[in-house]
Amino acid sequence: MRTWLMLIAMGCASVPALKDDGGRDSGVLAPAEESSSLDTGGSPEGTSPTDTGEIPPATDEDDAPSADTGAPDSDGGRLATGDPVPAEMASIVDDIPGFASGTIGGRDGTIYVVNTLDDAGPGSLRMALESDSPLWIVFADGLNGTILIESRIFVRSFKTVDARGHDITLQAVRDRTVTDLSLGWDNTSLSIGWPGDRSSEVRDIVFLNLTFDGSWPHPDDDGEGADGLHLRNHAHNIWVHQCTFRDWIDGAIDARKDEVSGYDTQPYNITISSSHFYDIHQGFLLEANNVTFARNHCDNLNTRCVKSVDGTAHMINNVVRNWRRAEVVFAKGDAQILVDHNIFEYGSDSDEPGQAEDGGRLQDVHNVRYPGLDFNLRDNGSVDADFKAAAQAAYGLDRKVDCEHDPVDTGCWNALYTTILEEAGVQLFE
Repeated sequence: MRTWLMLIAMGCASVPALKDDGGRDSGVLAPAEESSSLDTGGSPEGTSPTDTGEIPPATDEDDAPSADTGAPDSDGGRLATGDPVPAEMASIVDDIPGFASGTIGGRDGTIYVVNTLDDAGPGSLRMALESDSPLWIVFADGLNGTILIESRIFVRSFKTVDARGHDITLQAVRDRTVTDLSLGWDNTSLSIGWPGDRSSEVRDIVFLNLTFDGSWPHPDDDGEGADGLHLRNHAHNIWVHQCTFRDWIDGAIDARKDEVSGYDTQPYNITISSSHFYDIHQGFLLEANNVTFARNHCDNLNTRCVKSVDGTAHMINNVVRNWRRAEVVFAKGDAQILVDHNIFEYGSDSDEPGQAEDGGRLQDVHNVRYPGLDFNLRDNGSVDADFKAAAQAAYGLDRKVDCEHDPVDTGCWNALYTTILEEAGVQLFE
């Protein structure tokens, strides 16, 4: 698989939504019990996240990030590389929905200010992501544009890439041999984890408000392995929020274990929320456990929003539009997908967009075909009761929009549809 970001182990009066408006309302979910003693991936045994490495120093004075190139903080000052992470900025990770709850990203590290759109070198995104240090990565005031990812970036543990308030695109070179962002394996543009390193357990990665551009605006083409984001092996505690993925010749996000190298642990504890995926050959191949896929907008995908293979996924309150194959939701092998209060619009001629094979299980829980028609997802039985309870508890009853289904409450479903389309993907704020 060629991917540029990779994690290797690695009544409807109001519609609840994640707060991401600068206030960063802190949330209701408790941190994971293990978050205080996390393996940073490839670090010496027994070291803590704060002493696993250093950012290489700038080579000269002109290259050194300084306060006047920093990002504004909440008090109107400027943040500089090495500053502590402001509590208000970091509070967004207190409110992660679903199975990635407890992920801290770079919260307990320091600020790193990206002050260049260059692919590499001092002040670059690559330098920050490949550092062993826990980092909350922000962008210099006024810095907007495209970073052309010319080769794989191997992302290390405890990183937050926070592009709120900016318009930042990570773009793959238009070459089928280098096209992905990978968390944890090889053949990717951004990779979380290091190839062949079984001791590397990449974890606690957060992406906020980024665009991932595959540079291939032909979703009918199939370029095997050219995905937007790879999560590999025991990569875990990953949150992708309010991001946009477009023009990928294979998939947007690919999560699996590397059987060739003998890994026996799949990625797990992943939340993909309020993101927009469009003009992509196939959306998601998730050979991963405990995936929450919530409040996303899939548009003009051939298929796979989502596909789970030998894993578990909770698909809740999403809008899926204009798919071109019947099996837009697909469970294979020992997979379980809880398909829970989603909206399906247009798509293929089939009224049954779900498919299961080789023992895979889909459970249909009150989904509708927009603008308010009941339909059969072609489910084939129930997911395990324990998984269903865990998935719904992780997401939270206070978040779930549970519109009436029989009869269909068209007003409630319409409000949910509008809200998701407005929220999903990169948000630009002045």
